[in-house]
Amino acid sequence: MMVTEQSRFIASDNNGNRNSILRILTVVLFLAFSVLVVGRDVAGLPVSKYIFIVIGAIICFICDKTELLCFVAFIAPLHEGVSGVYISGFALIAFFIKNKQIRRFNRSHLLIFVLLAMELIVGLHYDFSFVEYVRFAVCFILLFTVSLDTGLEVDAVRVLRFYISGFIIALISVWGQLLRVYSFPQVLSMGARLGNLVESSGAEEGVRVSFNNNDLGFVSMLAVLFCLMLLKKTGKKLYFIPFALSAITSVMTMSRGANIALAIGLILYFLLSAENLKKTARNIILLVLLSVLLIQIIWWLMPNYISSFSERFMEEDISNGRVDIASFYFRALWNNPLGLIFGVGLQKYNAKYDYFYSAHNATQEIVIAWGVLGFLVIVALFARAITITKRNNPKFRLFQAVPLITLFIGLQSGQGFSGYAHMQYLLVCFMAFYLEFDNGGIKKKKHD
Repeated sequence: MMVTEQSRFIASDNNGNRNSILRILTVVLFLAFSVLVVGRDVAGLPVSKYIFIVIGAIICFICDKTELLCFVAFIAPLHEGVSGVYISGFALIAFFIKNKQIRRFNRSHLLIFVLLAMELIVGLHYDFSFVEYVRFAVCFILLFTVSLDTGLEVDAVRVLRFYISGFIIALISVWGQLLRVYSFPQVLSMGARLGNLVESSGAEEGVRVSFNNNDLGFVSMLAVLFCLMLLKKTGKKLYFIPFALSAITSVMTMSRGANIALAIGLILYFLLSAENLKKTARNIILLVLLSVLLIQIIWWLMPNYISSFSERFMEEDISNGRVDIASFYFRALWNNPLGLIFGVGLQKYNAKYDYFYSAHNATQEIVIAWGVLGFLVIVALFARAITITKRNNPKFRLFQAVPLITLFIGLQSGQGFSGYAHMQYLLVCFMAFYLEFDNGGIKKKKHD
């Protein structure tokens, strides 16, 4: 009996030492990953994209489930610059290995397979790439496998912190690339859109961190809201720093869609996060003061950005051609009943309609790709994911859905599932549902 107890103690001690070693190794690899991204993009070091894929794969398999979700959130703002699709593939495999419960098939999973089957069957009738199909499927399955997990436990504070850390690394990378071409005063004075200064189009995936102005606006928008939620959760004023950085970045992108969505999101957040009428009034005053302060800071640092941004709202076509694009696809769908019902697939759908532009509305893109039937499947998936995440966290409060709502609004001026990084943004928004708030907002438990 005594020998058995001693053996159990030794085994437990060995497991503890092994877990400590793996945790230290995970931290080292996280740091190495970050340093290599900055070194490549800022200092011009010749770092192969395969190094990021290998490091990412190792992190996925040696870390625990909580750290895995943290890593997925971390690479979300860095997605294109670190071959995020490949890393998402390893994260998906690791999630299945580490999570025995998710291996049980249920009705929610059936919806995932229905949509993937629709994309495959419809797509095969046109120019089709199995490689691109797998890339889409990996991101899609990861999004809904995690968000539909009925037994998921998430350290949401850590997950959102890692998203903000990834966002800061992305900002350092973008600004580092900028300052290799322009001086800092030049960037502030030229009034050019920040995303256009470090453009992603034409750049090979995994070569450098780069965004178009809308996507940079989206990642900044989410960082603003996550900072506010962490500030409310922890009470730590330190979150005002990344809040200010992300808000200023959002303005510098001059993305009308992202900034309008952010404005709506801030209003919703401050209204819904208050516990009573008095605090609602206080939050409205705080929102006005923060907005005035932010505008003053931007006006002082870079007045040309304010004037350039204002001019974008005075253009003759404020939609920048989006209304014409939407009208074309509505007519095309009306003239193609089968396409309206079943879609034409996500891959190169604009070419299938012999049109140069892709849809600039995420909802319309879903209907184009998978028809009305596919749209209903997507609605059912999101409804089920929201229900499950709320059930997993009994302390869920309505304002925790604001980042998800805000992203939905923003994506109505851009692409949806054809932007693979967008699926990671959606996943992190679902992770925000797992923050636990007491009635007073700030929970006593400390997160170091």
